[in-house]
Amino acid sequence: MPFSSLTEDCLLRIIHCVLEEAWFREEHDKIAELALTLASINHKLRALALSTPIIWSKIRVNWPSRIRDEFLQWSGSEAFMYLDTKKALENRPNDVDWALGEWPGIIGSNVHALKGLDLTIHNTKWSDVLSPVMRLPAPNLEVLKVNCQAYLVDARENLFGDQAPHLRIIEIHSSRFWKLSSLSSLSSATMTICRDNYRQLLAELERLPSLQIIHLVATRHEDAIPSSLQHIRFSSCRELRIEGMTTSALHRLLTALRLPLSPRLHIEEVMLKSSLTSPRPTNSTPVRALQMSDTSINATGLYFALHPRRIILKVHGASISTFEADWGSVTTKDNNSANNTLDVVASMLTSLASVPGFQPTHLSVHNNIDPKKPSSTPLKAMSMSTLLERVFKKYPSITDLELTGRVHESISIIAGRSHFPKLKRVDAITVFKGNSSNAGLVQDITAITRRGEPVLKFRQWTSRT
Repeated sequence: MPFSSLTEDCLLRIIHCVLEEAWFREEHDKIAELALTLASINHKLRALALSTPIIWSKIRVNWPSRIRDEFLQWSGSEAFMYLDTKKALENRPNDVDWALGEWPGIIGSNVHALKGLDLTIHNTKWSDVLSPVMRLPAPNLEVLKVNCQAYLVDARENLFGDQAPHLRIIEIHSSRFWKLSSLSSLSSATMTICRDNYRQLLAELERLPSLQIIHLVATRHEDAIPSSLQHIRFSSCRELRIEGMTTSALHRLLTALRLPLSPRLHIEEVMLKSSLTSPRPTNSTPVRALQMSDTSINATGLYFALHPRRIILKVHGASISTFEADWGSVTTKDNNSANNTLDVVASMLTSLASVPGFQPTHLSVHNNIDPKKPSSTPLKAMSMSTLLERVFKKYPSITDLELTGRVHESISIIAGRSHFPKLKRVDAITVFKGNSSNAGLVQDITAITRRGEPVLKFRQWTSRT
């Protein structure tokens, strides 16, 4: 079939297939090259491409003026403008002064028509010339992303002069204070939180009436919240994500927060050496987090994932809550006793069992910690059998158990019939190395099978590596 005879639907599919990977990787220069190539194939494809604004919507400020202007024209109301002040001037050291004078004006003259603006700022010269741009009216802007970290973008005044009525999504990585409370249309905010901005930032977020998605990114290894807080209420929040926060800062925040809508949670806690040095090392983060809501804590299922540098707990109920403990900063040299690590991990995985009425029926355990593989974190030094014994006995309501990864210890505990009095089904999947011995596991599986309860479904694959 001749290319020119293809239907518009087929041609659109071709366009999307050609651009899909570059869109996914946000390779804007490649998108521009591919889009212009497609538009030059024939008149029919060019007309179709020009009538599809999304194709031309990703625009870099540093492109040649002719290409940039054409993309702005063809993108219509879908224009999303990008500037990374470092990448844009790679191999162009002589153009810095010219760019400082030219590019802010290009953004400023188009900000009224942009749907999205993404700025990455690498020094104070750029922050000085770009700050005024963010005080101009932006009546069509829906998405704003700014990464300036410690460089001062003057955001003490209201962004876009209080004239950004459609701004729904912001992502701001800065240690400075940003005045946000006038942006009443905001529904999603991703913000860096640190010791320099935490009080003002949380107060600003609390004042936003439509804010449903909140993502707080802490600076790792820093006590982002060094002192206690007054109560903070995120009345409209339906999804809260906290990333990279140390235990002490995280617990201060969780103690202060109130979330009346029981939102979806994803909390990443950074474990430090101090996590193991207290007289009775524990981890109560899951309970503290779920107590932020006014509703009772309950769940139908739990998921545990044990990795060499990370422990993950997921709670499946009315919504999904995920808790991650990142152990990558703690080494075996920091660990006074392997039992301390085991105590902290066990308390994280069992803390919810102490909540009245918390009776999950489904448990999934993925064990990716191989004691034979080298690791610098103390998780490898734990007695996995002891850990699982402690965890399993805390959840007698479990009726269905799924096991993946290294299942040996779990199967051995089940064969001993010491836990899970209501257990009806076990589904286990594991991978054996070709030269490994699994005689003990076979013996335990045989004992469970002969007993007939619980019903065991066991699958294995053999790996030569």
